Amino acid sequence: MKVSMIELVRANLAVKEMEQQELPYELAVALVKLRRATQKDFETFLELEKKLVRKYAILDENGNAALENRHFKFRDSSEAPAYLEERRELEETTVEVAISRKAVIPPENITPQALEALSVFLNFKRKE
Repeated sequence: MKVSMIELVRANLAVKEMEQQELPYELAVALVKLRRATQKDFETFLELEKKLVRKYAILDENGNAALENRHFKFRDSSEAPAYLEERRELEETTVEVAISRKAVIPPENITPQALEALSVFLNFKRKE
């Protein structure tokens, strides 16, 4: 299955959110498989994102991006458009995920963000 990196990242984060609750067996199995199938690319995305931020950010004495209000500070604010373009390209990068879309019964409760993210990989079907 081909997806964008940002779809993969959002799904991986949604799985981690869903893992905090007890779920029906089939859904739990599907989520475990999804997490395993997306974890390596998720970690790759995080590493590439860190490199991109370091390229444009003011770095502290430890080489980490200096943060202000939970956002990094640009070395040169005129570079913001270049950063945003590179970030968009990273997010839109297509990756192959070794998983097929599976029909599962949805949980009783799910956030709209998790529903949207997981719907790329899972087909939620209500019990008849």
